[in-house]
Amino acid sequence: MSTAAHLVLQSRSARSSVLVPLVVAAAVGAGINPVAAALASTAAAGFCHTLPASAKPVALFAEPPDGVPTFVPGDLLRLSAVLAPLSAALVLLFALAVWPLLGVPVLLESQP
Repeated sequence: MSTAAHLVLQSRSARSSVLVPLVVAAAVGAGINPVAAALASTAAAGFCHTLPASAKPVALFAEPPDGVPTFVPGDLLRLSAVLAPLSAALVLLFALAVWPLLGVPVLLESQP
């Protein structure tokens, strides 16, 4: 959900400010560590390659002032078709394998 949110909310800060409270609330109910869920959501919300308006650098090079052709929106869609699943998989890999080693477990620890 966070990876695809750039199609609706163009600001990364806005994406995180909208998604993190929802993700944290859902995580607690599902027995998932809300810190890990917030980290994963924020990392995934950084994906922004599908539309020229999704990120400032993409917009800057979509139509440079000198008129040199760069890319068309179809190029971005093809790129996103490959990068979006890879980006989501990489965030999932870090959430499951790396962050627990750094002290951020995925699951909430049960209280005795």
